[in-house]
Amino acid sequence: MPGYFRQRAFLELVVCLAPLGALAGCQGDILGSDSAHESTSGGSGVGGGRPSPAGAAGIAPTPPTGSSAGPQPLRRMTSIEYENTVRDLLHLNESFTSGLPADARGEGGYLLAGPVGEVDAEGLGSAADRLAGAAVAKGLPALLGCSPEGPSETSCIHQFVQSFGRRAFRRPLADKELADLEALFQTARSTLQLSTADAVALLLSAMLQAPQFLYLWERTSADDPSQGALVALNSNELGSRLSYLLWRSMPDQALFDAVDGGRLATPQDITREARRLLADPRAEDALVALVRGWFRLPSRMDDELSSSANGETAAFVKSVLRAGGSFSSLLTSPTNFVNQTLAPLYGATGVTGPELREMTINAQQRFGLLTEVSFLGTNADGAQSHPVKRGAIVFKQLLCGELPAIPANVPPPGPQQAGVSNRARFAAHSQNACAVGCHSILDPLGFAFENYDGLGRFRSMDAGQPVDASGDVELPSGEHFTFQNAGELVNQLAQSSQARDCAARQVLRLALGRKESSDDVASLTQLGSAFAGSNYDLRELFVSVVTSPSFSFRTAIAAGAGKP
Repeated sequence: MPGYFRQRAFLELVVCLAPLGALAGCQGDILGSDSAHESTSGGSGVGGGRPSPAGAAGIAPTPPTGSSAGPQPLRRMTSIEYENTVRDLLHLNESFTSGLPADARGEGGYLLAGPVGEVDAEGLGSAADRLAGAAVAKGLPALLGCSPEGPSETSCIHQFVQSFGRRAFRRPLADKELADLEALFQTARSTLQLSTADAVALLLSAMLQAPQFLYLWERTSADDPSQGALVALNSNELGSRLSYLLWRSMPDQALFDAVDGGRLATPQDITREARRLLADPRAEDALVALVRGWFRLPSRMDDELSSSANGETAAFVKSVLRAGGSFSSLLTSPTNFVNQTLAPLYGATGVTGPELREMTINAQQRFGLLTEVSFLGTNADGAQSHPVKRGAIVFKQLLCGELPAIPANVPPPGPQQAGVSNRARFAAHSQNACAVGCHSILDPLGFAFENYDGLGRFRSMDAGQPVDASGDVELPSGEHFTFQNAGELVNQLAQSSQARDCAARQVLRLALGRKESSDDVASLTQLGSAFAGSNYDLRELFVSVVTSPSFSFRTAIAAGAGKP
């Protein structure tokens, strides 16, 4: 691409590349006063005119009596959301690097995007330039939807900016935004003397770097707390929130049409669209992402082992969904997906090639996600098991248990010794006075998986001693588990009321990008009831989440608070 794409003076007409905390540095044009962003099209600009709460219908949803909802933080798209969105927006199939910084796991375990630093902004700009060039290279008429020849250029670009901007920003453009983007194109044509194609590429590059594209905005005007504690998301915001939860990408045309036609204004409307999106194969990938975050499983592709284990997790979750999607099956299904890399760890024979093969190896040793290599190997200490790590995932992620702060003076377990089992090492460690509080819960839950070494291989002996995988643990909630091995614990977990309630919490955490608060109690109560009514179907849990008060409403923010 020509060097002028690095001339930020022109891009800054419509783009402010800055870390989230520094968005206040963006000057007026895009993030300006409310009055500057009133839109004659009924849409709403960032920081702009008050939105129509229910799309074209203009009917504001009313929160259920006694309901509440927590705050909704501004967040940037994650790397995978950015890549999916760009492919759907530009209809490009080529692989590319977004230039965005790596995502990190938030408090709930799910990937969240961090701030965009100066170096990241440069990488993002380079990626946007390349993507814009690739889109333009496919032909202007196909991209623009019209022919920008001669006197029709201005009207063609106006039409393109309006239609493409609506999809890129997930809402109709405000008048000021439309004018600024058209001015950028005209500046490129007249001042920089660029060809029509190159000016369109500059325009596209700018839009792919705009905060309105990169961030999932859900506050398009100043709130008025005097009008009520809750603010209803408008249907553009609901459509965006729905598609990024279930597809990790922008809305499709059918969802845009539902929004624009006022058909995303009621719980019934949201349910209809949620079921449509869940029926699409793209939803399976979003549910795999849920499970990875839920159980804090990595998605590394560093080598054949991590790549194969990662692939098995995805294939297993999808198989559970296709078989009915029950919470119990996620924990107890004996199905494995094995290739020649994983076969030796599972004790499977006759497996060759890199392709994952569905098989039941040993239903007495392998049952569900917690006995897969991905979970066992991630929560280990090299080739040795680590009951504290495994127990902590079960307690914190599967049971949503809260641990007290870890004391600074807890020593590590003693070194491995000949004739001393791993369980004995950790049992001795848990007797430390400073470790008793946490380890009385974590260790027994982790000991259940002592039949599996650090790589996930099944074993009946450890350091010359028979493995003891029994346990007895009472949770702070009063729920009690007694077991002789992992199979018995897992079966109890699959029927545990606390684990089922935690599953609902985890999907809500994914949907909101934060942990639940006291303001989400009404939603959690609704979710628990609906989850039980669906016989604990994970797909139906997503439908319940998107129709909960916490999904469609948020706490009002006082004027000036948190505004860029």
